[in-house]
Amino acid sequence: MKKIIFVCTGNTCRSAMAEALMKKAIGNFENRYIVSSAGVSAGYGVPASENSSLVMKKDWNIDLSSHRSSALNTDEIEKAYLILTMTYNHKELIISRYPQALDKTFTLKEYTSEDGINGLNGHIFGYDISDPYGMPVPVYTQCANEIKECIDKLVKKLEKE
Repeated sequence: MKKIIFVCTGNTCRSAMAEALMKKAIGNFENRYIVSSAGVSAGYGVPASENSSLVMKKDWNIDLSSHRSSALNTDEIEKAYLILTMTYNHKELIISRYPQALDKTFTLKEYTSEDGINGLNGHIFGYDISDPYGMPVPVYTQCANEIKECIDKLVKKLEKE
């Protein structure tokens, strides 16, 4: 099975939502992929943010109560088939720490873009998913919708593999 890791900063908002949305979306081919999430600066065992949990439950009936943060590490990098970050800065940080991850690390928007931009092309404006941490619920909703749109594109792309 191929492992897909979603990465943000603290693994309590964006990557946690992406992981949950992807797990719900993969349905018929879940036996082909393992989905997880991590943070580049995450502590271990921190629950998903209250607003992330609220939005996921309200909009998609997804329960994040069992989510606990974890930090990205060498073992996870080695096992990964695909590492999808929320921002270019996350991508750049991962590649600088783990050069072996170069060919499998992309921003989520970059990897799912319809214009086919992939690889380390420098910062592409508009390819970041902004951090909603500490913001009001509507900002989390907007963020989750943005992630969901990318997840839908990702699933279509993986179905073609």
